[in-house]
Amino acid sequence: MAALALAPITVRAQGDAQDLSRNPKTRYEARLTRWYASLQFGAGYLESNTAGQPGLGGTKLAWALGGGLNVTPQWRLGLEYGGQMVHGVTNSYGQSYTVDTSGTGLTRTFAVAQWYPSTTSGWFLRGGGGLADLSDRRVQTPSGHGTGYTAGLGWDSPPASAVALTVLLAYNWGTLPDAVSGTVTSTGRSFNAPELRVGIAWH
Repeated sequence: MAALALAPITVRAQGDAQDLSRNPKTRYEARLTRWYASLQFGAGYLESNTAGQPGLGGTKLAWALGGGLNVTPQWRLGLEYGGQMVHGVTNSYGQSYTVDTSGTGLTRTFAVAQWYPSTTSGWFLRGGGGLADLSDRRVQTPSGHGTGYTAGLGWDSPPASAVALTVLLAYNWGTLPDAVSGTVTSTGRSFNAPELRVGIAWH
């Protein structure tokens, strides 16, 4: 009798597991209700501008490490620390020139939010902002942190397991504090940084 009583429970549990693996909506909603961590790498373009000086721009390696909470199946809130490292540099006005770019790059710490219009498609819109710091060999002593913002469009792969693939196209921009190099104070500093990143997320 005990075996007969347990049989329906076993069959029901197996059926629930099959529904979870076959139904895309169930799979997405099961994933988007808990903590997550992500690691992404990619490439893009970083341009920095200073009033009265030629702007610097160049291709870059982009990276980001983040984590947070999926508060609902359609909303994800988290923190992200990342940056860009410049490889080649050209004048933003179109005139190429040689400059030592070692140590040049952007780091940022952003609070971010992602909104999934559908819990089955994987597409999402992303926005956020926070602190930004630009290291530039033309200036040596910034007066503090800058302010940056980000907006983007991305896609998460269907979660066949606890790991999902993420693709993100983002645009970062912001303003930077004045900086001193010798007796010269650089003002009106800003940056623009579009990028494409690919990574993985753990749920």
